[in-house]
Amino acid sequence: MNGAEEVLREIGWGKNEAACYCALVEYGELKASDISTIVDIPSSKVYSEMQKLVNRGYVRERGDPKRYAAQNPRYVIREERAEFNDQLGDVEQELQEAWEIQEDSSPPSESHAWVLSGRQGMNSQLARLIDLAEEHLIGFDNRLPLTTPETLDGLVETTENGLEVRLVGRSNATDRLSRLADAGADVRLVNEAQKTSFYVADGEYLLLHANSGKSTVVFKDDFIGSVMTEEFEDMYNNGNEINNEA
Repeated sequence: MNGAEEVLREIGWGKNEAACYCALVEYGELKASDISTIVDIPSSKVYSEMQKLVNRGYVRERGDPKRYAAQNPRYVIREERAEFNDQLGDVEQELQEAWEIQEDSSPPSESHAWVLSGRQGMNSQLARLIDLAEEHLIGFDNRLPLTTPETLDGLVETTENGLEVRLVGRSNATDRLSRLADAGADVRLVNEAQKTSFYVADGEYLLLHANSGKSTVVFKDDFIGSVMTEEFEDMYNNGNEINNEA
């Protein structure tokens, strides 16, 4: 069970703590001397590690001399996940507040564009663009099937909350476009496989997929925003409603 021990250590468990718990999971109820032999640590350390796990509710104890048994791993992992999510939520709030203060106080950058690589860069910046949009968001996305569920959920939610969303995609994203349409978005289907994917928020914030979709460029530019809006309108007007594709 070395893999399980390693993961437990990565999420904050001590080496001996993880080894003792995994030994109980694998071998069942054991005395401290048995655990000591299996994990190769002194019995005195076993007692201290067991007490930590007992206090956390991850191990049961009984008898004299004491015998120990592992709590159901499903319960243990559920508790660890809940604790981790709570900690992650606190970190997110702290970082978000610091980031917003920094954004508000920082002078405008001399560079007008940011470039990010990979799928995660695309998704993180699309999520940010969704947050920036106050009135409307338009776009053509031939990579919509690669959008993470979390990003798609954010787009659906902001549509349901009243943001005007108009999106053009390809037939390989029909299911996702249908979900957006159900949320109130205006969607169309086209066969423009070679076109560059792009989004425009409120006519001025832009996201472009460059380098065959391997890079994502984000910037603010009213003029280019108007040019890409015209490009979008042309694609939209030549697109098909999803119901017509049945």
